Parts: sequence; C-alpha cells; structure tokens
Amino acid sequence: MKKLFYSVLVTFFVIGCGGDDKNNGSLRVGVTALSFVGGGGTQSVDIAGNVDWSAESDQTWCAVTPKIGHGNATVNVTAERNPAETPRTAKITVKADDAGLFREITVTQEAGKPDGPVIIGDKSLNVTPVELNFGQGGGSETIHIETSAGLEWTITSGETWCKLSTLSGIGNADVTVNVEAHTGIGNRIAVLTVSNSEYSLSREVMIEQAGNEPVIPKQYDIYVAGKNKDGYATYWKNGEAFVNQNVTGAYIDIAVENGDVYTLASGVNVGYYKNNGAKVALASGYANTYVSSIAVSNGNVYVAGVGAAGARVYAMYWMNGTATNLNASGSSSTANSIFVSNNNVFVAGYTNLNFSAALYWRNGSPVILAGGNGIPAEAYCIFVSGNDVYVGGFTDSGSYWKNGDAVKISNSNLVTFGDIAVSSNGDVHIAGFARITGTNNYQFKYWKNNEETVLYNGGDSFITCRMAVTDNDVYIVSYYFTG
Repeated sequence: MKKLFYSVLVTFFVIGCGGDDKNNGSLRVGVTALSFVGGGGTQSVDIAGNVDWSAESDQTWCAVTPKIGHGNATVNVTAERNPAETPRTAKITVKADDAGLFREITVTQEAGKPDGPVIIGDKSLNVTPVELNFGQGGGSETIHIETSAGLEWTITSGETWCKLSTLSGIGNADVTVNVEAHTGIGNRIAVLTVSNSEYSLSREVMIEQAGNEPVIPKQYDIYVAGKNKDGYATYWKNGEAFVNQNVTGAYIDIAVENGDVYTLASGVNVGYYKNNGAKVALASGYANTYVSSIAVSNGNVYVAGVGAAGARVYAMYWMNGTATNLNASGSSSTANSIFVSNNNVFVAGYTNLNFSAALYWRNGSPVILAGGNGIPAEAYCIFVSGNDVYVGGFTDSGSYWKNGDAVKISNSNLVTFGDIAVSSNGDVHIAGFARITGTNNYQFKYWKNNEETVLYNGGDSFITCRMAVTDNDVYIVSYYFTG
C-alpha cells in the first residue's frame, strides 16, 4: 500500500492585512508625509513588502485607494478641496495586522480660500463654480471668470486629463473644462488655478472625477501537511508551524473548512485530527486500518483508506467515523483519494481483481477505468468539476481519465500522475513524476492541459505529490529520495 507523506491545500478568502521587518515580513512606504494645496488633489504612494496590508485614512476628506493589497503596490491618496480658511491634517495608516506591523503617512493640506471674489484695492477676481464633478466617462463643463475691468488672467490645470478651452484672457470670460474618460481605480482630482500675478490675485476650482471601484484581490491561506525535523506530525499555515507532539510521524493529508483544520496521520490504526486535538479513531472491522485521504464538506468529515487482514487490504471510506466497505469482489483493493461534490462521494483507487485495475467508486458503485487482464493500472487522485470526473494515476499510456475516457498527455509509458485539479476556467492541472528512459532516475513534472513542465530532474524516487489550484496560481508539494 502506498503511504502519502506530504499534502497541500489552499483555501482563500478576502482579507485586509499585512506586515514589516519582523516575523519574516516586510512593509515599506515610499513617503512618510504628503502636502496638498487648499484646492485638493491626488498623489501616489508606493508600498513595498511581502505581506498582506490594509491602508486607511482617519479623515473623510482624505481617501486612499485601493485599501487592501499584498506585496508591492501603488496607492492613490486624494484630498478634497478645503472649504475652511485654516490648514488641516490627516493620518494614513498602512498596517499588517497578522504581522503586527504598520507605517504612517502624515497628510497636510493648506488653508482653503473663501468663496466669493478676491479683492485687492480696485482689482478683483472671482470664479464660479468652485467645484465640478465628472463621471467616469468624462465630459465638458463651463466655469465663469469675473474680474474688474481690463484685468488679465491665466488659468492652469496641472493634469493632462483635464484640458481647458483657453489658458489666458482679459476681463470676464467663460472657460470650457474638458475631462477625459477615467479607466483607473478610485477618484482623481485636478485643481484649476486662475490667477493674476501682477496683483497677486488667485482663485481655485476643484475638478473631481469618479473612477472604477477598487477590485479587492483574493488572498490565500496556504496549508501544508507533513512532519517537522523532530519527527512530529505538523501542519503549516502560511509558513507557521502547528506541531502535534502526541503524534510521531507525518500528517499525510489535510483539509480545511471554516477555519478548522483536519489532518490525517501516517501509520497503522490511526485516525484524523481536528485542529491538532484528540484523535478521532476510525475502525474498519479488520485487524489493521490505514488511511490515505481526507475531505470535509458541510461539516462532514470523509476519509479514504483500507482495512487490512493478513496480506489483503480492502478499500473503504468513512463519513464522520462510520465505515463503508467498497470491496464487493473479495479481492484486495485500495482507496487512495476521496472527493465530495454535491453530497456525492467519489473515491479513487485500484483493485487486484484479474490483476491490478484502476477504478473509482461513486457512492460505493465502482467504475473501472483501465487495467486488468495482465495490464497494470492504478488510480491515485480524483477531482470533480460540475458533472465531470477527472482521475489520475498510473497506466502504460501516459493518460488520465475524464468521465472514464483516457486523455493522453505524455509520450512516456512510465509516468505516474499523483494529483489532479481543474481550475474555474476548465484548465486541467496534473502533477506527477516520470521515469527517465534507460535510467533509475525520475523527473517531477507538471502538466497544464497538454503542456508539460519539468519541475525537478534527477530524483532517485519521488514518493508522492499534492497540488492545489486557485484562479491564477498552482501550488505543488512533493518530496523524493536522492540516494
């Protein structure tokens, strides 16, 4: 019977957290202070690090987008027009809660100018309105400049996306403000300045344009099961070890639901563990019990394995500790992998009936895939996507099975597929190992559909592998002997 020693499962959910230079995390911000004119504006700040982070302003007039992220990123800080004739201050905190880290940015804004005309002696300058708002599509609006007789003025935008119909004039005038479409994230601001340098007169107009809502990136928790250097069963969450000193040997598989971690231990007559707690024993009715794979669905715990009596083993699975014997033929059989979909239980394995034949069971009913009649075949992994059942294992043809039909992806007949997964867009991902022809060495490989990638070349013997697939990333673990 094959023993599986390392496993990986990726669960994901949206969070807003991050880190700095402790606990192996890093978090940096490009500036610690920003300054805005009274009319407002938008400035960019670079964030550098290797952790999940969130960013928040303590003042409503000062906004930051996006508000969460991971690793290196650029955020936009937007200050609205200051309606008061006094300066004001805000504080932006970029923090990584899980790592206990934070950075602060102090934002200051100059005093705003009062509404109405600016008057010095017999010279005056006024602009209306003092604020314009545009949607994402942009558009055109008009501002009115009113001055004392014969006063020259200039107007500037400061932003290439906000263009003006004229840049200077004398006396009263209307100026058209043309704003381009905004495809970026978050609002942006331009400040128009109308001024006369000779008499030190100036007025400001704030132009604010809506942007796309920030897309909150999915964040992933990575769980890996195995054993630590001291030989105790251990699982790791994002690199942090959780050791079960009551279990000598390895955790061989892991499942996570609603934050609870379920693990299987290697060895004979073992069971599963929830959050490293007490062992939940699994009885098979035979002299010995071995387990190989675990799945959790809607609070129910499913485990695949075998009961052993003498030289024979019998495929089984357990639901919440209750055993179901999958062996109807009386010959030896093995259950290697379990998957639950819509309350249907799928188990992949093989039977020694008429030599070794790969098969899977759906709710206890066998589906023979290949082998028998003197041609060996074994099933080691199973994945269900919608109504499609994907099975990987060992055959003499370099194929996996989809709904019982062989799909050839390797030219080698010495290949073993250790794990299989299907992403949301239908891509089929397979990890496994192939013996290098004419040698005793193996290549560890990954296939995406029919495209093959060699991950490691030259191991004497790869034991097993586990894989998890998110929308964009593939996580694979394995280990091998080198001599």
